[in-house]
Amino acid sequence: MKKLFQNNNKHLIGGSIGVIVCVLLFILYIFAYFPLIEKLHDQGRDVSASEMLPFITGHAFPLFAHFIIEGSPAIGVFCPNVEKICTSWSAGTMPGYEPWVMENTTGYCTDSSMVPLTSCTDKVEVAGFFILCLMLIIAYFFLGIFITWLILKIKVRLKE
Repeated sequence: MKKLFQNNNKHLIGGSIGVIVCVLLFILYIFAYFPLIEKLHDQGRDVSASEMLPFITGHAFPLFAHFIIEGSPAIGVFCPNVEKICTSWSAGTMPGYEPWVMENTTGYCTDSSMVPLTSCTDKVEVAGFFILCLMLIIAYFFLGIFITWLILKIKVRLKE
């Protein structure tokens, strides 16, 4: 029983190390890797292949949370369509269409649609960012546990 408890403690330590690695990689990406990539891109170098590393480690998904949430049904589920926007506008006079002011010019809206409030969609995107960050941290925690389990299993086999 004592040996099992000690191994579980080692697994938790391994999971904690996984979380630390996740946070350190995030800091590395934000403060060193992405600025370097941007600098190389500004110099005209091809950096398209180097952008795969954050996707492989999973750190690109929270950073692209806006696009992930925008393409999912989450905004439609949590934010009702309450704001009217004009999708097709014409300047001048057009009888039978709704008057609409766009860019300080009076015209007519020939086609409109209802969309959610920007404040609501922003809140959903921020929540999505934190949920994706939490999922990434949990994944690294379990990856740390798995690696610790493998190391302990190899140690047992080597002792035999």
